[in-house]
Amino acid sequence: MEYQNGQPLPGPAPAGAHDASAKRISRRDVTPPDAQPVILLAFGSIGLTLALADWRDWARGPVTGKARIARHLGRMLGGTIATITAAGVVNLGFLPDLVVWLGPTAIITPFIFWWTVHVTRGTAHS
Repeated sequence: MEYQNGQPLPGPAPAGAHDASAKRISRRDVTPPDAQPVILLAFGSIGLTLALADWRDWARGPVTGKARIARHLGRMLGGTIATITAAGVVNLGFLPDLVVWLGPTAIITPFIFWWTVHVTRGTAHS
């Protein structure tokens, strides 16, 4: 960039020059700000429910057999939801916040319920 009296001269900027007035578009610019309370309420409710269930089971004693396997598989799929959500939040900035944050939960949670029923009832019939 050329200068005269300490001021830049008008004209095209050279390749690689940074325009300080250019605004970077972020997810907040294209997503309504009311998504965050919904996201926090959803994940807070899920976390509280799982924590209370774990506390109840801990008070009753060790979980064994089919129930232990079903719980383990459910927790593994929960970890899968967390991984997909984390990758989506970082890489899918063009989608709305609710879709990125709650989409994996909405898609995989029914599968967790199905899998738990399949494991607990399926092995009981064999």
